[in-house]
Amino acid sequence: MSLIIAIKSGDTIFLGADTQSSTDTLKVNHLNEERFKLKKMPQDFIVGSVGLVIGGQTLAFHPEWFELPKSRLCDKRYIVENIINPFFKTLEVHNYDLKESAFGVKDLPGSFVIARQDKLFEIKASGSVIEVADCIAIGSGSEYAIPALRSALSVSSKERILLGLRIASKFDQAVSPPFILINTKTLEYEIVKEERG
Repeated sequence: MSLIIAIKSGDTIFLGADTQSSTDTLKVNHLNEERFKLKKMPQDFIVGSVGLVIGGQTLAFHPEWFELPKSRLCDKRYIVENIINPFFKTLEVHNYDLKESAFGVKDLPGSFVIARQDKLFEIKASGSVIEVADCIAIGSGSEYAIPALRSALSVSSKERILLGLRIASKFDQAVSPPFILINTKTLEYEIVKEERG
C-alpha cells in the first residue's frame, strides 16, 4: 500500500509520500521518478495515488485529461468532467473489472489526490471528489498521519508532512522511508533518506 499526505498552505500545496511498494510477500522501495506515487502531470498538476498500480498508471498514461484551457478554472467540476469521468470510461473500455462497493457503486482501483497551484482535491474510490481546505492523508497509515498533521501547526508544512510520514512508518509496516516531497510552487522532487522510525 502507500501513504500520500498533502497540506494546503497559502497559495501552495505541499505533498509527501513514502516509496514502499508491496505485494503479499515482497516489499521494495522505489527511488526513480517513474515509480513515484506522486506524479507531475501537464499544466502543473500533481497526482498522488494509493491502491492498485493500475489506478495511478491509468492517470499517468492520459496527460490529455490534465490539459486545462486557460479560460477554465481548476475546480471540482473540471476534475469530475475531465479527469474522473474519462477515468471510469477508460477502465470500462479496457474491461477492467471495477469492484462494487457495499452500496452497489463501482469503485476505482484506489484513492487519489490531485493538486494544482492552490487547489487540492481528494478522489475517493467511489469517484466522489472533495475539495480539501487544509490537509489530507490517504492510504496506509493515514490514521496515524492525520493527528500529527493537525497537531503540529507551529512547524513548516514540509516538517508537518515528514512528521506524518515518520509516525505512520513507525506504526504501519506498509509505509517506509525514503520519502518523496514536492509542492505546487517549485514542482521539484526532494528525496528524504532516513531509517525507519
